[in-house]
Amino acid sequence: DGVRLGQWAHAQRSLGKRGRLSEDKLGRLDRLGFAREASGSLGAGQQSWSDSLALLEEYKASNGGPDWDGQIRQDYRTDDGVRLGQWAHAQRSLGKRGRLSEDKLGRLDRLGFAREASGSLGAGQQSWSDSLALLEEYKASNGGPDWDGQIRQDYRT
Repeated sequence: DGVRLGQWAHAQRSLGKRGRLSEDKLGRLDRLGFAREASGSLGAGQQSWSDSLALLEEYKASNGGPDWDGQIRQDYRTDDGVRLGQWAHAQRSLGKRGRLSEDKLGRLDRLGFAREASGSLGAGQQSWSDSLALLEEYKASNGGPDWDGQIRQDYRT
């Protein structure tokens, strides 16, 4: 189907943390066994912001150089396991909320980094209930009652 169920799940975690998800929806997710916190980290060590920017510069050089569109897949990892796509996503989010310094924004802009991600959640207009039903199917085929409540953010149906 192409539905980006992992991103939908990520959005539910984010909305829940900010108190923007109804008690009914939180309860339905809880009854499913959905983990409100994602597991894992950005991976492969304690990357500093400048180190991550250097990795993004390397990514640009090997993905179009001056013709790079400023985009990076959110699920992209370096050969060393650094979740550079998630780092880039975090920079976009921080920038939108005014929580990234002008210096860092300027450095990203000079690199040609796109402040807006391209694309959508995919496959059209999934309702919340339809997405929950897909998550229930995911649970059934990924451990059933033993499911840990996690789903990769890059998972698509």
